Amino acid sequence: SCFFSYDFWDDCRQGGDGLGYYVYLPSFFIHKDIGTYNKTIVALRKYNPNAQDFDADIYGFRKTSIGKLANKYPIGLAILQSPFFFAGHFYTKIDSRFESDGFSKPYQIATFFSTFLYVLLGLWFLIKVLNKYFSTNVINLTILILAFGTNLYYFSYFGTAMSHGYQFAIVCLYIYFNDKYLDQKTIKYGILLGVFSGLIVIIRQPDIIFLLISVFWNVNSIKKLKDRFKFYFGDLKNLFFPLIGFIAITSLQIYSYYFISGKLYYYSYIGESFNWKHPEIYKGLFYTGNGWFAYTPVMLFAIFGLIIKNSSRKVWFLSLITILPLHIYITYSWWCWYYIAGFGSRPMVDIYPLCSFAIASFLTWLFASNNILKLFFGSILLFFTILNLKFTFQQHKGILYSQFNNKG
Repeated sequence: SCFFSYDFWDDCRQGGDGLGYYVYLPSFFIHKDIGTYNKTIVALRKYNPNAQDFDADIYGFRKTSIGKLANKYPIGLAILQSPFFFAGHFYTKIDSRFESDGFSKPYQIATFFSTFLYVLLGLWFLIKVLNKYFSTNVINLTILILAFGTNLYYFSYFGTAMSHGYQFAIVCLYIYFNDKYLDQKTIKYGILLGVFSGLIVIIRQPDIIFLLISVFWNVNSIKKLKDRFKFYFGDLKNLFFPLIGFIAITSLQIYSYYFISGKLYYYSYIGESFNWKHPEIYKGLFYTGNGWFAYTPVMLFAIFGLIIKNSSRKVWFLSLITILPLHIYITYSWWCWYYIAGFGSRPMVDIYPLCSFAIASFLTWLFASNNILKLFFGSILLFFTILNLKFTFQQHKGILYSQFNNKG
């Protein structure tokens, strides 16, 4: 599929959100003009002649009170893309056809494929956690549903410049190291849990609610909830090591804020806000303009999985039943609740690692059911998966433009 998306390879990080997330790298490491971007814009215009001056782009860069340009996008994706950026930079040094300016083809191709590779890494770690609680057949089908039946597919191969494929992978890793830390309580797993907690926050700050997984994971009673708080706060060394990893990562974003604004925290989405009193939840879930279930109906089975009781439920249920409603409320309280270039409500991709446990729970029930139910629900799953692939192809080819679709 990556090869079918070749027409995105050359310029996916030369404009829009992709540029905003990526531009830290060429600006910091090559042009050394963070805060002004004067040299960076010159390099960019070799490939995107119509690129606006950064100080004129009111949607991405705004002057702070100390006169520097603040990039509204957080630095988390730049950190994840950096190994691929350096690979592209190295290639330009050995191939004279390409300039070492941060925007030529080697940089674009390397960072394009970074999303796909991070998603694969995330799926691998997700399988390792699922393997503790579900059968091999259930896990295999769960992964296939995630990979081909949801809009994760689109954001892994086509919309790779967005944050959601990366965040999916980081949440998978967070769940894995959370499970490991609670089980083995080692310094290594504690620090890694903190690192991936921090990455979640500096990729998409609203996703800080995912850290509640550490509170509710494998908790199914008041006693276990009290024990979890006692684990972290009764013996502070259990909190210390995750906190070290968390601070190490989030301090990079804090320093970035301080450098461009003189403040430890700077709200960079000026003019954009949440409408907490009037969230567009129904439209966000069902509307033909990027509604979650309208374009990714297979995720309805995650909702069904919430009501099915099995032995694994105690592990993930309280986390999902707490975080999913919060995530829906926050997502659809945003002023642009339909999310431009969203294809099926792109912020929902971030919570798919947690939803995968509910899907696996549903499949466990289905595998134990009679042949009639297997045929019935299996046909629906197949239909929904094919529908997602059809929508993905149409979105990629410009036949479908999901954010402006109507019922017709």
